Amino acid sequence: MIWAWLVVFASIIWAIVNIMDKYVVEKELKDPALCAVIFGLVSTIVFEIATFLHGIAYIPQQIAFISMITGFIYVFGVFLYYEALERGEVSRAVPVMHTTPVFVILFASIFLGERLKGIEYIGILLLVLGAIMISIKPRRESMIEKGKRSFKAFFRKIFGFIDIAFWITISATIIFSIRNVLLKYIINQISIFSIIFWMGLGSFICSLIILAFHHPRIFKKGRKGVEHLIFINAITALAFIMFSVAVSLGSVSVITALCSLQLFFVFLLAVLLSKFEPKIINEELRRSTIELKFFALVLILIGTLLVA
Repeated sequence: MIWAWLVVFASIIWAIVNIMDKYVVEKELKDPALCAVIFGLVSTIVFEIATFLHGIAYIPQQIAFISMITGFIYVFGVFLYYEALERGEVSRAVPVMHTTPVFVILFASIFLGERLKGIEYIGILLLVLGAIMISIKPRRESMIEKGKRSFKAFFRKIFGFIDIAFWITISATIIFSIRNVLLKYIINQISIFSIIFWMGLGSFICSLIILAFHHPRIFKKGRKGVEHLIFINAITALAFIMFSVAVSLGSVSVITALCSLQLFFVFLLAVLLSKFEPKIINEELRRSTIELKFFALVLILIGTLLVA
């Protein structure tokens, strides 16, 4: 079960990244293109260093090309992720991103022939429901007042922003799902350390394309925010390598679902920082909010036990 521990460690790192992303995007830097470019460039450096340490191996041209595509769409998905954060609310974007298991299951069943047991599908469903529920903000109005509103208005009030931000987030989620399935296809045939050079090259190409369209204003941003992003993306790349190794050892559908544990760690970090360091992040700590999030965490933990 070493792959499960790798996923847990990667989820912890990504949770820290989520908190830092929120701080940088909201208080230091609001530029999705810049964030994506820095992510792509730093990821390229980390991937190439890992390749140098492990050694460069010859791989078939088809695998190299698919690896480049995987790295390319990874950076593009990150760009859409930051774009969604800029246009919408983090509390609505993050849970939508955690519907990735739904798309991974679909793509993995079609292209990889993966089949899960019924109880594992139930676990994945609970993980997704918990991920969505953990972002819902309880209303101050009474149940009677809620009942007076139409179902359509209530649905929109709770689940959010059916606008461009929602569709951007869904697009990013689909892209990350495709990335996961492509990654599983590749590492079913060859070691992850044999392909990260080509993934880094794909990330670099995507970064250059974004930079070509965005360079007139990309260097006018705050230096501190850029420095923070470099660190964030360096540890993100390390977490992705952990995730990739885990995918090579287990089911891509189950591993992607286990990544929903990331929300559990985000919740803990957000509560602790809101209580002791509100200048960094300031989340609502009302009892009703804590209770709702706790129930969502229970669903996530039960789902994790079912798929582990």
